[in-house]
Amino acid sequence: PPATSNNPTPRPVPPPDSSLVFGFLPKRVASTLSNRNGDPNSIQKAIGKTIELFPPPTIPREHILPTLPLFVDTIMSHVTSPSKQTVVLAVKLLERIALFSPDVIEMSLDIMMPFFVSLLSDENQAVGATVTRILYRLCDVLDLETVLSHVSP
Repeated sequence: PPATSNNPTPRPVPPPDSSLVFGFLPKRVASTLSNRNGDPNSIQKAIGKTIELFPPPTIPREHILPTLPLFVDTIMSHVTSPSKQTVVLAVKLLERIALFSPDVIEMSLDIMMPFFVSLLSDENQAVGATVTRILYRLCDVLDLETVLSHVSP
């Protein structure tokens, strides 16, 4: 009988879909997210749609990871929105990204933490609760010392 191997042949990863931005987003949604001063309702819908799509179950991680830091920067631009609902949605999306790729979020902690710390005292309870939840999540997926080392005294 022919010799069989227990090592399955690695399947090649197909090339990324060029019609998608950041490796997973339809161009229209990505365009709305990239327009920081756009219509708040459109931005909220785009973030909501992105939360539904992320992480995409059918797209290989290899297609998303190279553009994820730029995507995180795009989402961070909405954390300072005057719309509290936009802030809540942006932070919720960042939490999903942290679960998908803690390393990418860790690279951005220097930028994120001052915003998160200032949002903890926001008068809007939904904002404070959402930020508190992501801080706990970050401590969970990274570690407490890593997160706290990015909080200025």
